[in-house]
Amino acid sequence: RVISKYDGNTIQLNEEYSMCKEEFPALANCIGDDLIVTDGTTLLGADDKAGITIIISTIETIISNNLEHPNIIITFTPDEEIGEGTKNFNYDFYKERNCNFAYTIDGSNIEEINFENFNAASAHIKIKGKSIHPGSAKGKMINSLFIGMEFQSMLPHEAIPSLTDGYEGFFHLNRMQGSVEETNLEYIIRNHNTEMFHQQKN
Repeated sequence: RVISKYDGNTIQLNEEYSMCKEEFPALANCIGDDLIVTDGTTLLGADDKAGITIIISTIETIISNNLEHPNIIITFTPDEEIGEGTKNFNYDFYKERNCNFAYTIDGSNIEEINFENFNAASAHIKIKGKSIHPGSAKGKMINSLFIGMEFQSMLPHEAIPSLTDGYEGFFHLNRMQGSVEETNLEYIIRNHNTEMFHQQKN
């Protein structure tokens, strides 16, 4: 849904979900702009869509205005957050074209340029439990959900996205699913300091 010339009021996505400037301060910078929103039940994926649009628009501007530029190679790849997308690159292709430097382009505020990047990894943890009838479980049942919660509680409590800023690294529990018999935890790990990053992974 396109909202023309956003007026700063609350955006009602559906009966349950809405967006307001108090909860999403970035909206205050969008007054007068055209916004694209979902119905609140799906992700828009605007991060990637906007990024592709910005890159293509930049190339279009360079070509249409015949601007002077160095050799530029544009490559789109999935999984930029943890670097998996570059594993299948044909590096000879770039070397043959004298491409000696590569930059990951990502988007933020329109007036902002980031020139640094963090180290990132993902961690998938599978915990096996043992399901026993509750009536005879004493000394036998192993509840993988409890172990998953205990594992999370052993990580540094302050090293989570909602409590970190700047160069501070974090462990982000992105998903937790399970039952008594098996629990799966999915983490995103980030740190600007390479040594601390490896410590986090270990």
